[in-house]
Amino acid sequence: MENLYYYPSVYLYHYFNYDRMTDVKMLCFVGYIVIVTDNSMRINKWKMAIALIFGVCAFCVIFFKMYVPIVGTHIIMDPSESFVILGAALTSLPGVFFIVSMIGVASYLHLPVAMAAASIISHLAGAFFIGLFARFIKRRSIHCFQQFILWLLGIAIYYYLFVIFIFNFINFLINYDFYVQSFGGETGFWNLYGIIAGAAFPEVLLTMFITIAVLFFLPPKYRKEKV
Repeated sequence: MENLYYYPSVYLYHYFNYDRMTDVKMLCFVGYIVIVTDNSMRINKWKMAIALIFGVCAFCVIFFKMYVPIVGTHIIMDPSESFVILGAALTSLPGVFFIVSMIGVASYLHLPVAMAAASIISHLAGAFFIGLFARFIKRRSIHCFQQFILWLLGIAIYYYLFVIFIFNFINFLINYDFYVQSFGGETGFWNLYGIIAGAAFPEVLLTMFITIAVLFFLPPKYRKEKV
């Protein structure tokens, strides 16, 4: 059996021999077109720079497997989620497409096609939610403590309703044999979801801490958005 790492997307790394560069080029092209041509999204140089930096960082984490192991367990934490969440919160929709495109490139180079597609779909949905949720928070005149609570709620929804749920739901439908083999026997989707969600909890806490720390030290003008 292959090594199974429990982190939000529960990736099982396979290495295929065929060339995927056509798919990679297509993802890069789509991300670039979305960013440079959609004038309705009020793109500016600051958002472009943030999307580029966070997208490249997320790509490097996945491509070079820069994961954080939890001592004494088989759990590893994926810091790339922090880059996705922060990038989506700070750059909105154009940044979401670019950052997720970078994740897609790294995923296609390491994962089976079905898993890479599931990763892209789940991260795109989650990042899109974070972008809208962050805009909602920034446009409301509420106390910092309320922003803090809402942000924690948003991170939890990102993980448990979007990234973990969608990724595993898609793979449960199309890769059921993989789940049976990996978990040592047949079991239901919700049982598997509970196992994976519990294993991801340390990473969720780490992501909450990292993103709150970064957003806290941002200048006030970047924590508010004009309607």
